[in-house]
Order: sequence, then structure tokens, then C-alpha cells
Amino acid sequence: MRQVFAATRAPSADELLERRLASGWRPIPTEMKTGPEILGHAATRCAPGRDGVACA
Repeated sequence: MRQVFAATRAPSADELLERRLASGWRPIPTEMKTGPEILGHAATRCAPGRDGVACA
């Protein structure tokens, strides 16, 4: 007998970021000349602030 496995789709960047944030992960701001910045896809949901990183 031959088994056929259905391919599961890979999670999107938004889904991966959501899982990370839900588990308590927070991005580390990079110090730029203009001040701290969140780089990469995390910048779409998180921003550095006086009290640390705030994510929506």
C-alpha cells in the first residue's frame, strides 16, 4: 500500500511573528544615529519606547 501525505503550507511571516510575540519574545532595538529602531518584519508591529519595546 502506498501512503500519500498532503503538503501543509508554511506559516506566513505575520503568523510566525504573532507566535513569537505570543510566547513573550520581544525584538532588541538597534542603536542608530537617530536613536533606537526595530529592524525587519518586527518593525511592522513593534516600536522602541522609553519603557522598552511596545508591540501591538
